Amino acid sequence: MAIKDEVGAASAKTCKSILAGLFALAVRYGALKLNPVREIASLANSRRKPTRALEETERDDWFELLRQDERAVRADLIDFSKFMIATGERIGECLAVSWRDLDRKTGQVDCSHQIQGIKRRGLIRGG
Repeated sequence: MAIKDEVGAASAKTCKSILAGLFALAVRYGALKLNPVREIASLANSRRKPTRALEETERDDWFELLRQDERAVRADLIDFSKFMIATGERIGECLAVSWRDLDRKTGQVDCSHQIQGIKRRGLIRGG
């Protein structure tokens, strides 16, 4: 529980998975009779903060930071951030938008696709 409290639920889950595998191997080879990790309670993060929108000053500060960063300007992160804020979509959905997803007559954008990382294939636009 110390890892969950001090570092976070994701790190605690990773540690639990590693230990579960290690002890499963020990049980398989007869070094232990039971896997003690099975007795650990769920590590679900019940204290998750609710999603919220940026305050106006937070948004202005964000765009000012982007304007001051040469790499962010070259990567069009200002426009990308504006698109994310305007649509409310997640990063993966925004990255997957292509010109064919935009209806220029109505101004509507189809954000039904997302970018997914596929092992040995790289980033793929999926639906």
